[in-house]
Amino acid sequence: IYSGVPLNRKVRLRHPGYPSSKNTLFLFNAYDHPHGGIRKLFALTACALVAGHTWHGYLSREEAGQPVTEENNDALVGDNFFFHNHTYTESNIQEPCSCISQPYPIYTEFASWPFPHDNMPSWWPSIDPLTAPVATISDISMAVKARDMSCRITGSTEAGDTAHIVPVRENGWFEDQNMFEYSDDLRSINSAGNQLLLKCDLHRTHEQLKWVIFPHGQNYVYYALDSSVELAALYHQRALRPIHGVKSEYLLAAFARAIFPKLSEFLRSSVDKYLLGVEVGNEDSTKGVKKDGAWCAER
Repeated sequence: IYSGVPLNRKVRLRHPGYPSSKNTLFLFNAYDHPHGGIRKLFALTACALVAGHTWHGYLSREEAGQPVTEENNDALVGDNFFFHNHTYTESNIQEPCSCISQPYPIYTEFASWPFPHDNMPSWWPSIDPLTAPVATISDISMAVKARDMSCRITGSTEAGDTAHIVPVRENGWFEDQNMFEYSDDLRSINSAGNQLLLKCDLHRTHEQLKWVIFPHGQNYVYYALDSSVELAALYHQRALRPIHGVKSEYLLAAFARAIFPKLSEFLRSSVDKYLLGVEVGNEDSTKGVKKDGAWCAER
């Protein structure tokens, strides 16, 4: 974290299809630049993921503006950015919300989010599988410890836990989405590819969704989600130790699990919304289902 960045400084990622007082999709920390900012690729991934894996979308500074020009790993400096879920051309600049017949729909919760099999974002790096241990349920913890040897964030060899990337409590989602297909050993959520060695405090805060593992080039870093001064100062954007044998698909799933709760402000706003992944009856769910503000606020 940069010294001098106010810890209460935030960046709003907005939906261009709703009124300005009700269109904040995400409110994230502005830790990524001395003047307050957010990494472009982090913002783009979060928005595209909830908008149905629209990785070809773009961010703009204005509601109907042109794409930002920063490189993917650069920080976007500012307080407000808009996510557009289509490829930019001069002829299809997103119109202001008053001109849009139907705003693009989004998923609202991790439980109903479908994993993008065969449609991973191009910037999400794969991980070397060669050193992954072959483990059985009886020795899985020992296998992970032997593979990682120390906390993958700090390098500490003290007080280490084998931590699930996608927690066991999400086993229902894991099975529904056939996530076991990425496992090299156990075909279950307990696979070594879904575990890391972490210090016990980092294990706990990871399960509390206070941070995520996110790409930076071909590597991965710790990315702070909450406003903890200590955690952000110690670890934000710290590169992980090698994580050979971990599956990048599980890291994307864990990222999704952590960001969906951040939609709460948007869902509480008293405006009808178009949503994906809801009970639809005979409606075409691929185009989104319109739900009133009260129904959304209860999610």
